[in-house]
Amino acid sequence: MPAYSQVVGSLFATHEFDPRRTGRVLRRRLPNVLLSAIASGVVGFVIGFLAPASYTATAKVILPGSQASTASTSSTSSSNGRVAATEIELLNSAPVQQSTDKAVGHSITISITPVTGSDVADVAATSKTPQTAANDANAYVKTYLALRTAQLAAPEATATKSLQAQLAATAAALKPLDAQLSALTTATAGQLQQILAIVGPQRDALVRRQAALQTQLDQITLQSEIGSFRPRLGAAATAPTTADLHKPAVYAGVGVLLGLLAGGWLALLLERRRGRVHDGQDIVDAGVDAGLVAAVPKQRGSPGLLSGDAQSSAAAMLYRRVAAALMLGYANHADCTILVLPVDGRTLTALPAANLALALTSMGRRVVLVDLDLDQPSLHGLFGVRGEKGVRGVLQGLEPLSGALVTVSDGTIHLLPAGATYEARRADIAALPDIFADLRTDYDTIVVAAASTDTSDVAITATPLADITILLAEQGRARKVALAAAAHFAQRLGQAPSAILLVPPAGRRSTKVPVAGQGAEPAEELTQLGRR
Repeated sequence: MPAYSQVVGSLFATHEFDPRRTGRVLRRRLPNVLLSAIASGVVGFVIGFLAPASYTATAKVILPGSQASTASTSSTSSSNGRVAATEIELLNSAPVQQSTDKAVGHSITISITPVTGSDVADVAATSKTPQTAANDANAYVKTYLALRTAQLAAPEATATKSLQAQLAATAAALKPLDAQLSALTTATAGQLQQILAIVGPQRDALVRRQAALQTQLDQITLQSEIGSFRPRLGAAATAPTTADLHKPAVYAGVGVLLGLLAGGWLALLLERRRGRVHDGQDIVDAGVDAGLVAAVPKQRGSPGLLSGDAQSSAAAMLYRRVAAALMLGYANHADCTILVLPVDGRTLTALPAANLALALTSMGRRVVLVDLDLDQPSLHGLFGVRGEKGVRGVLQGLEPLSGALVTVSDGTIHLLPAGATYEARRADIAALPDIFADLRTDYDTIVVAAASTDTSDVAITATPLADITILLAEQGRARKVALAAAAHFAQRLGQAPSAILLVPPAGRRSTKVPVAGQGAEPAEELTQLGRR
């Protein structure tokens, strides 16, 4: 057999796709993915429309800008950001949430957001009614302020008590010194100078300590009064006048996003499980090696013979390119038999085989078209001729080969129909090689439209007689596993696929289960021979 892998090169480069499998699958199934997104968006819109409206009210809390420890006489400070972060954590704490839920009598929905660049935090409550949202936000802030005030009040009270005790002790220490100084009114100047040298420094130190303690006490008192070290209410929440974001639109957007994700995932899952053949990359993924891969463009209206005005169509041009590639790859333009073999029992080969025959005749080839799909013959119907005489009658010895041939397509093609069924006699399939040999005496090209080897013993017998085998697959319907099985079976019959032709999906044929002694036994016999 000729090596077709070196033929045509980039002849069908227009049918190449992105090698990334995921991208190819998603692009190919984009309508399904978009349909899934639209359906999910509609469902989301309906849910959002039926869902009750919600309202959000916001109260503002002023957090302490700096924090000082009042538990001792030494003061410490920390950055505003650190203090704010600490207070936000306390504001979000579970005790505040639980205490507020208990106070209002129901569970509330709260979100807390610090205002950037300030010591203010927004406390937002969401509810089904505006007033309830405002009440929940204010109740939460009130609970937080009460808890934090109680927490901070204890250290302040302790510090105040300690400072007051120290002031009392200092005053008690000053009292005897003041008494000594009062008694100096009767002392001489020398005695007064001696006493002041001893008592004066002690009294001055106690006075300074007393002033410092009083200053600390005044600071704590002032801070307690103005609350500078405590969180304060900045603004109470008021009942909102408008609802939150329009729920139908939000739900629809979420539905579209989920639909896109679900549609894409489902597309990949179906591609993995069903494994349809869509393009050349899928053929490679199926593990099938063919030198020539071509995809027939879809035609408007009902597909038919590419003759007359249809010869200028893209599909007719594709068939002529395929015919030229096949003849270029076949050595010396010798006589040849081309077998068009479907990858499964649901695909009809009559129309592609007829269009290929028309393309070959336009190249000057003398073509005879043979219909070996004996279960569902249709070639005679395509050309509008009677099909009583044909292959069946010749195989049964009821009529000569010359009498079964019909001239079609303005005399450019000769057709050997499948012929009528004669129940009285069984066809002698062994005579099929003789028919092909007789046809080669008058024609240089035999194009055979066969049925699948899964359902036809005639196709099994005809496959080894071909010089060129074309596997026919419906684009988007044929399965990768069926393509691989057909290619493997043809190879075991001595016919590696020379080309793979992807055709637009057509009407389904009725799949007939082969009965014993006709389709099943020959296929099983060949399978067993291959295993040996």
